[in-house]
Amino acid sequence: MSPAPLLGSALSPLAALAIAVGLDLAVAEPPARVHPVALFGSVVGRFDRSWSRPRIVGVAVAVALPLVAAAGAGGIVALAASPPASSVAAALPAVVAGTLLFTTVSLRMLLATTAEVAGLTDSDPDAARRSVRALAGRDATDLSPADLRSAAVESAAENLADGFVAPLGGFALGATVGLAAGGSGTALPLVAGVAGAVWVKAVNTLDSMLGYRSKPVGWASARLDDAAMFLPARATGFER
Repeated sequence: MSPAPLLGSALSPLAALAIAVGLDLAVAEPPARVHPVALFGSVVGRFDRSWSRPRIVGVAVAVALPLVAAAGAGGIVALAASPPASSVAAALPAVVAGTLLFTTVSLRMLLATTAEVAGLTDSDPDAARRSVRALAGRDATDLSPADLRSAAVESAAENLADGFVAPLGGFALGATVGLAAGGSGTALPLVAGVAGAVWVKAVNTLDSMLGYRSKPVGWASARLDDAAMFLPARATGFER
């Protein structure tokens, strides 16, 4: 069997997953200036203003932006897969897919920040209050050390669903659909898997930026995130 079909088989999503998790544990996060999620957030920020018809704009944003992000990421993987002329080139789609998947997950930084807050609650509560902002958007000014630990743990559980379980679930679902569509031996499972992970991450980013009662433009994003996170949130709760 030639290298291309072998590396484009059902094992490729597993290789991409291993690359993504390995990069997360080794690097934690790409630099903010080139982080795709940060770049996507800068686009979302342009819609974070008052509109004469906020719900119509909000629905358009919630539908279009995640689809554009998913299509772009999937297109990058598809481009990397054409043409696989050598064993090195045949491995490229999995490497590219794993790297893109890595940008949608955040486990090492989440665990490190949670441990930092927990460790500071007794020795330096003020520092813990500053650090907990990376996990929770609530005002921590008046929180006691016990409340700080509780906020850190609760926020870590929520962020675990948003930043790890949901993107990987989207990747698994997309890769499965790609395989079911006859993609075994091709890059289709990788393309669909990365598109699924990026779509989920984009939906979650929209909700985190726009999904507040004070922002009517974010109503559709918040509802879409509720639907997308229904299973990942419960899967995360079950794991705990």
